[in-house]
Amino acid sequence: MSSNDLDDVDELVGAFVAGFSRYDSSAHRDRLRALFDQGGPAALLAVGDRLETRSLRWRTEARQHLLDDVTQLLATRPGIEHVRACLALLSRPLGARRGPERAVDLAMFQPLEVLLAAITGGCAADVLACWIQELVVGGIRLDRHPVIAAYWRALAHPLARLPLFLYDWERGLGDHVLRPHDVVHGWPGGWTWSAPESLAGASPPTTIETVALPATMREPTAVVLGSPLEPREVPPSWREPILSDVAGAWSIADGALAPTREVIALAWADLVRRAPRSRQPVRDLVELSASGALRALFGAIARGGPYDRGGLGAGSRLRAWRLLAEGCGAPPDAGLEQIAHAAVDCRWASFRVTGLHADEGWDFGIACVRADARTLLLKVGTAAD
Repeated sequence: MSSNDLDDVDELVGAFVAGFSRYDSSAHRDRLRALFDQGGPAALLAVGDRLETRSLRWRTEARQHLLDDVTQLLATRPGIEHVRACLALLSRPLGARRGPERAVDLAMFQPLEVLLAAITGGCAADVLACWIQELVVGGIRLDRHPVIAAYWRALAHPLARLPLFLYDWERGLGDHVLRPHDVVHGWPGGWTWSAPESLAGASPPTTIETVALPATMREPTAVVLGSPLEPREVPPSWREPILSDVAGAWSIADGALAPTREVIALAWADLVRRAPRSRQPVRDLVELSASGALRALFGAIARGGPYDRGGLGAGSRLRAWRLLAEGCGAPPDAGLEQIAHAAVDCRWASFRVTGLHADEGWDFGIACVRADARTLLLKVGTAAD
């Protein structure tokens, strides 16, 4: 880059941070786009370098906003040179927190050959793992691509526990993921809850191919009555928030638990240690199959709260399976088929509770009665504000 280009970079960064209280996304994005047109990805990489090296008196929030726009512009412009610059910025401290979000953009806007080039070029594994799983959640089966399959088998990453295809229980998960649906002057012009029109530069299959789980044929439908409860320990993953939540577990001696309204209401009243605000604090109770519980968990995690984009596709898929595993008592190292096998022997229900966050749409509860019919686990989440 020339000295004039570097002066443009310094002017852009300085003007943005100085005027952050008068934030005008259109103006600074116009300047970023002009800088990109003039200097290509190297110019935006230089912007990122200066954002990382500024003194601490520069507000982190301001630098983060500008870096978000830089990495999003790079992620949404097809080409391996743009992806390499984007991933370089995401590997640094200021950019690292945005890796999963940019993976959604990469899955949406980059052709599959760019992903293959990023894999063979040794790009950062964290973002690549999210990128691959965002494609899978969106309905693209990748286990038949030799390069991707070999990379996935050798990958030491939590997401590598997930297969490169969807099981039949997971059909439609992509509909819950918030994705950019078009680009206006280099930036996504809006967001959609629907499945995207394209992924990896091509239209998704009209019928998403899934792999059947052996446990699918064993999902029970019988209903039994509930019984009094005693508190017991909550599994670790059920202590992690879906949004802002509470969790508890109870056991009984006679093996006759079921996820009925009365049982869940009793557990909820004990959990918050207060009397319910109405005679029916538990409402919208729906008994679920194990596959329905998985989809309900995924939807709640991916949906997130009122002010964020949720858990996105890759992380939501992994966490939903983890919660399903801990709910049904599967071993920590269990594979997905083993988790499904244990989950179908449990009873599941989703519900809402009266009095949480003005009864808004982010209220969510899920109950699991384990196979012995003696243990109930309850998880309730709502918006945090």
